[in-house]
Amino acid sequence: TSYARDSQFSTRDNCHPARDINFHFAIIIIIMIRTPISIITLSTFLLSSSLPSCFVMAYSSSSSSSRHHPKQLNVLGTPLELCSKDPLTGYARDGYCSTRGDDYGKHLIAAVVSVEFLSFSRGRGNDLVTPHPPSFPGLRDGDRWCLCVDRWKEAYDYAKEHEGQDRIVPRVVLSATHSDALKTIDLDVLKKYSTK
Repeated sequence: TSYARDSQFSTRDNCHPARDINFHFAIIIIIMIRTPISIITLSTFLLSSSLPSCFVMAYSSSSSSSRHHPKQLNVLGTPLELCSKDPLTGYARDGYCSTRGDDYGKHLIAAVVSVEFLSFSRGRGNDLVTPHPPSFPGLRDGDRWCLCVDRWKEAYDYAKEHEGQDRIVPRVVLSATHSDALKTIDLDVLKKYSTK
């Protein structure tokens, strides 16, 4: 797979959730509905306003700690789950094997890489071991990573044709593997190599 590209909040002592809660909640909802706004932008606005800090912390916590992608599905037909934050993976470097129009490599497979796979991949001209800071840390045995679907299939096809090479096929986290992977690989094949 190719390399993908690529809060802290101050606390105050005026945290009184019951005070003006309807007014503050209405402001947040109106902003989110009427404007495409990021978490960081909204948080900046909230910090500069008179909102109690507990609202900021609650919004930040619920938004950043989600383990499900809000819009994309996995191969099981449920919301796409987080693949890895350490190392930080995904084409968008958000921890998910999500995809978009400019992801030509299709980084869809939530894989747990092995030493055997890393060696196989390096031999095929795709070095996933050597770090390329700041966007690529280099992978080690046991790391979770969003692999290009064709790279995973390449290892699978090789193992299928060469007896005793099953270890080069990365194990797959089905709940974190994007549903578009099924356009290339059958679900039964992915299930054969599935792991938690």
